[in-house]
Amino acid sequence: MGQSVASVQNMTHGYGGRLLFKNANLEIERGDRVAIIGPNGAGKSTLLRLIMGREKPMAGRVSLGEHNIVPNYFEQNQAEALDLELTVMETLVRSAPDAQLNELKQLLGRMMFSGTAMDKKVKVLSGGEKARLALAKFMCTKGTLLILDEPTNHLDIPSKETLEEAVRCFEGAVIAVSHDRYFLRQIATRILQVEGGQFVDFQQAPALLLVAAGLPSAPGTHPTAPSPT
Repeated sequence: MGQSVASVQNMTHGYGGRLLFKNANLEIERGDRVAIIGPNGAGKSTLLRLIMGREKPMAGRVSLGEHNIVPNYFEQNQAEALDLELTVMETLVRSAPDAQLNELKQLLGRMMFSGTAMDKKVKVLSGGEKARLALAKFMCTKGTLLILDEPTNHLDIPSKETLEEAVRCFEGAVIAVSHDRYFLRQIATRILQVEGGQFVDFQQAPALLLVAAGLPSAPGTHPTAPSPT
């Protein structure tokens, strides 16, 4: 057994009389790169909130590991949580006060913010620009566990590729929920399917399993948009 970064033990949880999970168990270990798949409403995003402690299970236990686990959580509404009165650069400086200014400028450049664009107020940014800034903010925040909930929503192809590269280079564990099939194929080494209130765990041949789940495996360029699931 490797070092545990997140543990689900005999967990039952749901809403309004509808159970999403029943006596479910799961161990995620250091180095795992887990893609969580399943139909809409199965509880994928709920699982991430449980792991983060944003929700408490009805029964059982959900916990982070005991050995210096620092989660970095990218929520679906991350762009909406930006401070509208800050500038683009101020947003990153507040998120990573110890980072070198040149490093932050390089990150913003990869997110297509350069020159005077770094001095723009968040409130004047377009929806796509806010999504790119939220991703940049996330990427400059330190952590040992990445928890990603639909991180590619509203991102253009270059920004998605920057995210993919960052996740592949990350040395800790990754847990990702996404409808972006190409993104999951790029980053996953383990597939976790939410089914019937349980976790069906596949730890081998992730590319083949993604195909079985309707996710493309052939290498190629980024699709212009994810296929519906």
